[in-house]
Amino acid sequence: MILYVPDTGLKTIEIDGVEEQVDESLIRAAKIRILQRLFNEKSKAQKKNETEDETTVHNIAHLATKKLKDLRGGRRRIILNAHGQPTSFREADGETMAKKLVAAGLNAKDTEEIWVIACLVGMQRQDNRQNPEAYGNFSQNRFSKEFFRTLRVAGLDIKVYVPRGWVSYYGATWKRIGGGEGQQLNFTSAKIMTQNNKFIGLDNAGNPIYKEAHGPADKEEYGFWEGMLLVMF
Repeated sequence: MILYVPDTGLKTIEIDGVEEQVDESLIRAAKIRILQRLFNEKSKAQKKNETEDETTVHNIAHLATKKLKDLRGGRRRIILNAHGQPTSFREADGETMAKKLVAAGLNAKDTEEIWVIACLVGMQRQDNRQNPEAYGNFSQNRFSKEFFRTLRVAGLDIKVYVPRGWVSYYGATWKRIGGGEGQQLNFTSAKIMTQNNKFIGLDNAGNPIYKEAHGPADKEEYGFWEGMLLVMF
C-alpha cells in the first residue's frame, strides 16, 4: 500500500530532453508509478505470493476518517511518499507521522515493513558517526529516529527503511495513452543521491544543507535498493 501527500503548483523539469513546466500532481503520480514498478519487481524476484494489490495508492489524508483496514490493498508493506526533510515528512515530524499510522490501526500482524520514501528523512548514519561539517548538527536530523522509536513505544516491531540522501527520479518521458488522445508522465528509474559538500540552503531547523550525507568515502549515487537503509536505533 502506498500512502502519499499530494503536491500542488508548477515545477520545471526536463522531459524527453526538453525543459517543461508541469503540474506537480503529475510529477507525484509519475514518481508513484516508478515506485509501484520497483516494488512489484522486487516481490516477483523474491517469489512472494503478492499481487499489484500490494501497491495500491491512497492519499494519506484519508486516514483522518478511515482506518488502514478500510483502504483497498495489502498492508504487509506500507510505502510513504512525499517531499521530505531531515526532521519531517512534509509537515509532520517522525513522532506525529508514526502516531497517525498507529491511530489508523497500524499493527505488526498486518504490517511487516514501512518504507519512508522522502528525501533526507534518513540523513543520520546508522552508526551515528556523522561529520558535523558535512551537515551541521546531525542530532537534529531526527525524523527516522523519532518515527522508529514511536513505533517501538507503541509495541510495534515493524521494520522501517529510509533513504540515505536525496530520492532522485530519472528519465522523465511522456507516454501516449487513451488511443493517443492523452499523455502520461513517467520516470524510467529512481536512485538515491549523496553528492559531496555542495551547499544548497537551510533545512526547516535552520541548519545548512550540503549534498553530502555520509562522508567522502561513500558513493555519490546509489541504486534504489542499496540507497535505502534499515533504521537500527
